Amino acid sequence: KLRSHAGIVHLSTVPLSLTGETCAPGGKAEEDETVVDTALREAHEEVGIAPESVDVLGVLNPVPSRSGLLVTPVVGLLPLKYSVSPNPSEVSCVFTVPLRSFLLKKHHSVRYYTAPGGGRGSLHFFLLTDNSINRTFMVWGLTAAVCLELARIMYQREPEFIYSSPLGDALKARLMPAKSKL
Repeated sequence: KLRSHAGIVHLSTVPLSLTGETCAPGGKAEEDETVVDTALREAHEEVGIAPESVDVLGVLNPVPSRSGLLVTPVVGLLPLKYSVSPNPSEVSCVFTVPLRSFLLKKHHSVRYYTAPGGGRGSLHFFLLTDNSINRTFMVWGLTAAVCLELARIMYQREPEFIYSSPLGDALKARLMPAKSKL
């Protein structure tokens, strides 16, 4: 039985454009740094995850952010009950929710919008509770899309709600090897 959880960080003060939003650790690559190197460095800087403690499974296809940047999600496993140390200047709270939650209708809502140029888009929202700290968080936008795609891949099933992936057929997708420079 697969027991996967998505670790998500609630940002507080930096970067200013993301204040108060939920997201996974991440940031801009430094010179000659692979996406995996960047993810491990950022996870260490933001939430104190030691790079050597992460079992990197691979990377997902790049996802466009609302600002037009391409974000390449890196997927890894931590030892059970791993303790994090959030950087208080960047992170106000770290919470964990079951990855399967991103497939369940009871946690999901969607809002439709007209995109620039007249196209229609959808924004998915998930209201999720971390029972270990007894707090509920709203996960939406890019973070929700990445977690939803990862859940579809890991569990090899569609969500309980109507969803059209912007990334194609995730059920045929798999994690790409993480060793190559992307």
